[in-house]
Amino acid sequence: MLFAEASIESVWLWVILWKAMLIGTVGGFTGMAIWVTIGGAADIKHLFSRIIAGHEQDKHQQESE
Repeated sequence: MLFAEASIESVWLWVILWKAMLIGTVGGFTGMAIWVTIGGAADIKHLFSRIIAGHEQDKHQQESE
């Protein structure tokens, strides 16, 4: 089917379909970016607390020797 032969309804159907896909994809990407940012911040916070605990444990072991 050529574009010139297409009805205006079928053209608008494709326009709406692609617009919905674009909005859905951008929304999904945004959601995933927020999820990864929050999860990454929590992981980094946990990592720093483990590093600090390890340094404190090493400090106590050196004092007892």
